Amino acid sequence: MGEKKSKVVWVVKGIGSDNPEKLRIYDNETVWDIKKKYASELKVRENEIQVTTDEKHLNNDNVLVFKELEEGDTINILPRASAGC
Repeated sequence: MGEKKSKVVWVVKGIGSDNPEKLRIYDNETVWDIKKKYASELKVRENEIQVTTDEKHLNNDNVLVFKELEEGDTINILPRASAGC
């Protein structure tokens, strides 16, 4: 039907990364979809990833990231700290 809407955001992966990369997000993508994109790269399962911005934690996997982020925002993709570390 209609063309998907999209925005470009910046992604910082892991702790201490100073090399953000661009990511195009679409209006139907959820927080879980973002986690799936980065889980293998960070060598963790999807449920072990935390997605944050400077202002908020995107904790609900079913939330549409398109509605939560503005063009040019930066999101942080972090592995959650393991118990006992």
